[in-house]
Amino acid sequence: MDNDELRNEIHNFIDENLVDGDPLVVEAARYVSLASGHRWRPLITLRTVEAFNGDLFTAMPLAVAGEYAHLATVIDDDLPCMDNQDLRKGKLTCHKQFGEDIAVLVQLYLIGKLIRLDTGVNLSDNKVRKILGVRGQTINYLVSGQKKDLRDLKNINDLEQVIEVYRLKTGSLMGSASVIGGIACGAGEEYLKSLDNFGNFKGVAYQIRDDVYDVMPGELSLGKSKGQDHGKNTLIRLLGVDEAIGIADRYDEMALEELRKIDGLDTKGLEELVIEMRDSDQNVYN
Repeated sequence: MDNDELRNEIHNFIDENLVDGDPLVVEAARYVSLASGHRWRPLITLRTVEAFNGDLFTAMPLAVAGEYAHLATVIDDDLPCMDNQDLRKGKLTCHKQFGEDIAVLVQLYLIGKLIRLDTGVNLSDNKVRKILGVRGQTINYLVSGQKKDLRDLKNINDLEQVIEVYRLKTGSLMGSASVIGGIACGAGEEYLKSLDNFGNFKGVAYQIRDDVYDVMPGELSLGKSKGQDHGKNTLIRLLGVDEAIGIADRYDEMALEELRKIDGLDTKGLEELVIEMRDSDQNVYN
């Protein structure tokens, strides 16, 4: 099954899952969750499961739970008290379409949904506990990364500290997407460490290219407002576009190197996903 076919399966699962609850909150959750998107994070989970010869459809609830976590952070990012975005995926952001009050409730609704998906999956109690632990730690990382982005990034001039912000706010979610796929398949700690590194490195590369988009002239195709990084010491501001893209390329290669450390697994699907993500990012500003 190719990535576009998997995207359709993810979309269909979400369509069938987001049906219960307060009608307005459900409508807003569906507005956010069924908009067009690459579905990178659930794809990482599913391709990780595939590498271990696991069943993709058994893992689908875990993959979608990760997407709900991502979407909850997107709603948060867009709020006026955060990045104050008006557009996302070419549409009005959740708070612009439904109001800030409903947007906050949708965040909570999606978190509730992801907990139900994680705890309802057909896995052993021990695996479910590990997955919930990873999910909770990831939310802590996301909170820390968002706070640093909002309050600290304008005063940070050290490249490694900037990259750490990227790892926390973007890399951690991709790392957990891969780790959770590994846990579902019974992967050992050494494998899980490589999967975590893989996702974190890929997430850093992804965030750097997202920052490149923010400073490029003209209206490009990511479907969201630009200029949100004004005043922040992103890698682009510190190094310039060309050098920042070079660092993103290096982190992509580091992600691939982590996959090559995993003996005995067919990680072709994950490796191809890294390339697809990179090429998708580059097509925006090339």
